[in-house]
Amino acid sequence: MRCLDIRHGYRRRPAVAAPARLSRNIPHVARYCSAAASKFTVVCADLRGYGASSCPSAVADPFAYSKRAMAKDMIKLMAKIGFAGFKVCGHGRGGRVAYRMALDYPSQIEKLAVLDIVPTSDAWDRADDPFALAFWPWSLLGQSAPFPERLISAAPEAVIDNALEGWGSTTAAFPPQIKRAYVHALSDPDHIHAICEEYRAAATIDREHDAEDRTASRGVHCPRSSLPGAGTLERERSP
Repeated sequence: MRCLDIRHGYRRRPAVAAPARLSRNIPHVARYCSAAASKFTVVCADLRGYGASSCPSAVADPFAYSKRAMAKDMIKLMAKIGFAGFKVCGHGRGGRVAYRMALDYPSQIEKLAVLDIVPTSDAWDRADDPFALAFWPWSLLGQSAPFPERLISAAPEAVIDNALEGWGSTTAAFPPQIKRAYVHALSDPDHIHAICEEYRAAATIDREHDAEDRTASRGVHCPRSSLPGAGTLERERSP
């Protein structure tokens, strides 16, 4: 298992896994997990390639940044710290890993909550001009290397400013130290490349995995909830 940056309040209570990504990475997730930590063991882990987690080579493993690979990371992590069964909750990219966990490991996932997403294959299938303009990372970061990597590395703070100002949250929701953590994470060449590889996976192998599940009539069978973001493009495209 690749190294993940892990922080959790370890208690022998029911567990909640919270896979995270750049725009909701460890420092920020911790602010919103404190209430849940009074009742659950909350395990927050930056996804591979994000935050402080490591960046496995996509050359050695073409599926390294698929949601299936990231789901396996989380399952192995939870087993290692003593949880064979647990609940999972995720937002954005973390939400996509969360539903992949529920699909691939139904015996381990007790409940699922996803926030502000539709399935990856649906997002692409329904993509239109508002989607392209509002969610530009999907198409830009999915381009072949090194084009998007060079653009991001030239102005990481501009990317973060755009995300914080235009992706559904007010800038007041992000204290200066949180913004600095995001810019720092997006200033490292290895992490920039890893993030682009994850978006490339979303445009290719993740869509294939979703389509395979749909063809085979595989679904999520545990109790589940989905909360769309108010006024976001994802909500407009939710079934």
